[in-house]
Amino acid sequence: RNGPRRERTKKGGIKFFPLSQSKLKNWLQCPERFVTIADGETTYALSPSLAEIVNRMGGRFHLLSAGIPLAVSKGNKTQPHEALALTTALQRGSFAELDVDRDVALQYLRRLSLTLPEGSPRGYVLLTYRNLPLGFVNNLGAHANNLYPQNWKIRSGYTPDDVFKFIEFKKPR
Repeated sequence: RNGPRRERTKKGGIKFFPLSQSKLKNWLQCPERFVTIADGETTYALSPSLAEIVNRMGGRFHLLSAGIPLAVSKGNKTQPHEALALTTALQRGSFAELDVDRDVALQYLRRLSLTLPEGSPRGYVLLTYRNLPLGFVNNLGAHANNLYPQNWKIRSGYTPDDVFKFIEFKKPR
């Protein structure tokens, strides 16, 4: 198994592993500020204070999500989780990036098949639109597997005629 393990201590608590000891450490900014836990096939990064709360709850509650979903184990491969692309803690540059035009961005968000331009990096690629992360594709060369979650996709066929406008926020220091 590639990701961190979920182990229980003798008292029933959950063991957390420092993100800095994980293969996934380069995926987030300041990995020393996180610990990881693998729950099923998904690996999460949590702050140590949140990890303590999760540990105290033990198995008494069903957690929908805790922390930042980092990766999903698919057989012997580790695939980046879609939510990772949307977190501000993502370490830009840890994945190959490809800035796409509006039409490709809409195709991606509608979860349609994609063909990336020739010369695009292979493997997991972070698609961006105007330098804003959209999500991941697995570029196989001839085509790219769209990894956008089915339940997040745009279902409407309506496309406004005016150009998308985003509000730019300054990153807090």
